[in-house]
Amino acid sequence: SVCVKIIQLIDADGAVDWAGENDLALGDEIGAYRHVRNRPIKSVHGDKPGFIGARELWWPTLTDFRNKVGKAPDVFRKLIGAAGRYHAILAQAERVI
Repeated sequence: SVCVKIIQLIDADGAVDWAGENDLALGDEIGAYRHVRNRPIKSVHGDKPGFIGARELWWPTLTDFRNKVGKAPDVFRKLIGAAGRYHAILAQAERVI
């Protein structure tokens, strides 16, 4: 199946507290059915990685993403904007089951 996801890479000079305790609730409010947060592994990325974290938010379809985020744009900005400096991409992803 194909789904839509946002991949957000938080820059090394981004907000250190980019991942908050209320992220799950914010993701639920914008209809993300999967929300993943990752941090770099020192043994892989060293002492000074180019990013301090990554977030992925998934929706079943592009229409679903547009509808859910469109109903709560302030929530979306709050969740994504907590990162400060970041790079993001909205992509279609094939999910192999």
